[in-house]
Amino acid sequence: MMAARSALAVTSLLALAACGTSPPRPAQQTAITHASTAPALRGIALLPDAAVPLREATLEVVLVALDSGDAVVHATFAAVPASRLEFSLPADALREARLRRCGWRVYLRDASGRLRYASERLVAAEPDAVTSIAMRVVSPR
Repeated sequence: MMAARSALAVTSLLALAACGTSPPRPAQQTAITHASTAPALRGIALLPDAAVPLREATLEVVLVALDSGDAVVHATFAAVPASRLEFSLPADALREARLRRCGWRVYLRDASGRLRYASERLVAAEPDAVTSIAMRVVSPR
């Protein structure tokens, strides 16, 4: 009786293990591949050479219509301490940038929310390239 129970338990465990190792369905793999390769608007915010990278900073990225000056997309990102801060906006921002000529405004705030760096000027967003945006120190008022 004991041998039959243990044989049944082993068989059940093997059946469960076999179910858990089956490969994912192709539809799931395709969806993940498309999501990861979706086009996006990309940029790099460059801090001045002498700048000390901030800890717990927030990078604010604003995509601005060049013809009207209106904000098209506004996004915030947790910034890692670095002098080059890479960011990207999703594919819908890319579509908007192609419909209307757009540019970048970029801001970096410290942990308390105080503005520390800002883009020197409005920089045209290039849909098919990574745009570099120079930042300058913002003097406290």
